[in-house]
Amino acid sequence: MMGERSTQEPGETGRYDYKKSAIMKQANNHQLFLLDRNKTYQDPMPFFMQPVMGAENGLVFGFEILFRGGTPPEWSEIDKSVVMHLCDTPPDTLPTMFVNLCAKAFLEIPAQQFIDASKQNKVYFELSESVADDAAFSAILQKIDALSANGVLFALDDFGRTLDALPRAFALDAVSFIKVDGKCLAAAMADRQAEAGLRALLEQWRKAGISSVAEWIETPEMFAFAQQLGFDFVQGFHIDAMLNGLDSRDLDSAA
Repeated sequence: MMGERSTQEPGETGRYDYKKSAIMKQANNHQLFLLDRNKTYQDPMPFFMQPVMGAENGLVFGFEILFRGGTPPEWSEIDKSVVMHLCDTPPDTLPTMFVNLCAKAFLEIPAQQFIDASKQNKVYFELSESVADDAAFSAILQKIDALSANGVLFALDDFGRTLDALPRAFALDAVSFIKVDGKCLAAAMADRQAEAGLRALLEQWRKAGISSVAEWIETPEMFAFAQQLGFDFVQGFHIDAMLNGLDSRDLDSAA
């Protein structure tokens, strides 16, 4: 449930040392709690760890953390707190993580924090292509280029949500993943021309070494369509249901 607190004690989290990393996870329901460094919340901030699964092999590559504490006063403060936690987490103690950031937080967080977090664990920082301000998007591109040169990994989120998605996707040549918005996938399911266009994009991204993720997979039909199109990975409520009861240690060894 949204905002539900864990019943586990700090010592019961296995390889996640709560006292050292301020991270507590319940593998049985993919809950994650982080202490709020920015004092937006008095209690630990609740997240859901949504699996990102291989479309063909059914193995979990990693998890995207989704905030489940209601609408915060300022999203950027939540994002900043998460990145600070990642900097302090001991090396190789987390599964592969996808962390979505708003544009404001990404531009304000010091570059060194991204570098430090990336040295500790494997993290892909997600940025939306739907940023409306062209000046902000240009600043984001410059920062991505500088950080990627220092080993920081990125994913483009929400592809297909805006009309200028395609040129912006091509501008982000430093990304490792492109995550396709559910509305874009639904449009391809309903229109053969849209389906052909998306299929061609997936092949183009694959040749460029960029992996694709179909988001918002909510039905068996959407999952089958994503597989048929050739998506590399999938995530969404239907995938969560398929993997119900998964322990985070049951991961793809390549993650």
